[in-house]
Amino acid sequence: MNKNVKLSKEDISNLETYITVFMALYRSFFPEASITPKLHFLEDHVIKWVKTYNIGFGLLGEQGIEGIHAEFNTLKKTYSCLRKPTSQLQCVMDEHHRRCHPENIMLTPMVKRRKKKLQEE
Repeated sequence: MNKNVKLSKEDISNLETYITVFMALYRSFFPEASITPKLHFLEDHVIKWVKTYNIGFGLLGEQGIEGIHAEFNTLKKTYSCLRKPTSQLQCVMDEHHRRCHPENIMLTPMVKRRKKKLQEE
């Protein structure tokens, strides 16, 4: 469910069964517990959404956002030597985009090194 891949009818059917069993067990083990908004979403909305779009929640969940915090913090430290905040942000975003889309590395112009002049004797 947390992946951004196309789900087969069998995958969706299994997911629906797992959610139903999980919620039944939750209610039986914790009869006094309230249903949190995330559990409500899981029980009442996930299967409808997955059946409509045949895809998991990989791009919509908070897990993906939380996962890149460390990367952005590292990049921010890397470019902290730049004085202008807008320059820092531009460099961080450029580097993040390059890392997320490796095919962009090929589009980055290579730095041409100057040839050393031969010294005359």
